Amino acid sequence: MSRKKPHIPFPNEKVIEREIETIISRGLDPTPSFGRYLLTMYRQIGFRNIFRDATEIAFTLFLSIIILTFLSISAGNYAAFEQGNLYTWIFGWSPALYMIMAYFFFINKKQSPVYEVEMTCKYNMYQLAAFRMLIFGLVAMLMNGFMIFLIASEYQLNFYFAFILSTTSLFLFAAVFLYAQLKVTSLISKLTVIAGWGLINMFLSYFSSEVYQTILQQIPFYVYGVISICGFILYYKHLKKLTVYARAKGVV
Repeated sequence: MSRKKPHIPFPNEKVIEREIETIISRGLDPTPSFGRYLLTMYRQIGFRNIFRDATEIAFTLFLSIIILTFLSISAGNYAAFEQGNLYTWIFGWSPALYMIMAYFFFINKKQSPVYEVEMTCKYNMYQLAAFRMLIFGLVAMLMNGFMIFLIASEYQLNFYFAFILSTTSLFLFAAVFLYAQLKVTSLISKLTVIAGWGLINMFLSYFSSEVYQTILQQIPFYVYGVISICGFILYYKHLKKLTVYARAKGVV
């Protein structure tokens, strides 16, 4: 007497795909958040290796602050007669420290003779740059605040408004700068972004000074706050993309 073969239901394609996804998700480590990724990088290689050129950075930062301080004093003396020019100067030149750090310790690093070797490491130049650029942005914000405080203590300047204006300018430029690094391949085009910011602000300050001042001063405080937050979020997202860009497309 023959036995009936047991009926084993064969799963359909959707069930198979779902099971495969389950196996893969359980077998692979979950993708860490960007913040956790940076923290892991910091713990594994340490501050000294991330900022192995810390002496060079400190010297460049110190020299830049001296130059910008003299520019601030000059602008302050001029603003004694035309007070509104201080705000246009602050908005136009707040990204200056960040520009200098970004050029010497990111763009210029790709001309290094050991660039190709660094790109083969576990944490390549772009992944380290994401951590460094985040720190550069925060340091630039604090240093700008310190210089604005010195100016505000000497001249009739609304410190809080000037600081939020400076922060807005800084993170807007930083977001645009990193976007250009991710999307533009030509070195000249990348440098044009840096030079263009200053040239545009100088042009507006010189040829449309009163209109430019009025626009900057008439925008409500909270609007600058919203723009600053949005600028920082975009900057943060571009930094996150920077950590995977080299693996996905190669050289920036």
